[in-house]
Amino acid sequence: MITALPPSTVAQTGDIAIVGISIKTSLSENIDEFWQNLKTGRDLIREIPLVRKQDVDRYLDFKANRTQAAYLKTGYLEEI
Repeated sequence: MITALPPSTVAQTGDIAIVGISIKTSLSENIDEFWQNLKTGRDLIREIPLVRKQDVDRYLDFKANRTQAAYLKTGYLEEI
């Protein structure tokens, strides 16, 4: 059961609490990997794999006539 503090208590202290955190980013499956990547200065920006480019190309071909797409380096999830 979650119980909220009375508004006067929150206004007086201004404190907040973070109960939990979860993260999944480019080349980081969890918070520990993310912080390790930050600490070591690992570059999480990289080339998009060919299979991803092919997926995007097929989608754009389906949606409209277009010229060849340009792909930039980016941070991306391995799976969604």
